[in-house]
Amino acid sequence: MKNTETDIYDDNKNSFRQCKDCKLWINTIEGTQHCNICNVCIEGYDHHCSWMNTCIGKGNLKYFYLYVLGTAIFIIYFVISFLSHSNT
Repeated sequence: MKNTETDIYDDNKNSFRQCKDCKLWINTIEGTQHCNICNVCIEGYDHHCSWMNTCIGKGNLKYFYLYVLGTAIFIIYFVISFLSHSNT
């Protein structure tokens, strides 16, 4: 896996740099980083989610949290339902 700091270099400005892979100018203040799996730069990059097969960033972070919350609620409901029916 590549190191993102070596893939990206500065252009002598504090807020923008150019990605070596995409050749796009990205905003460093927004936390934009290059995902080596998707091969794109993502604004507010958090991580690449293998379960959703997409990068998690500024545009879909709240939907990812809702997905995780919904999954947790479903698992808790399933366990409680299973335990209540197995005791009868």
